[in-house]
Amino acid sequence: MALTIEDVHGRYSHDIAVAVEEAVSLNANMTVEEALEKFVPTNRGEIANLRTE
Repeated sequence: MALTIEDVHGRYSHDIAVAVEEAVSLNANMTVEEALEKFVPTNRGEIANLRTE
């Protein structure tokens, strides 16, 4: 299951959530996960864990 903007708003700061939302809205080919990877120093395993929670 793919992450949604709501998932990001619920987990990360407002600034990160807004940046992810803007990136996805400006680039139709970008997923929430890809945008999140750009703005949050994390690894794919952590993002995968978010999908399953």
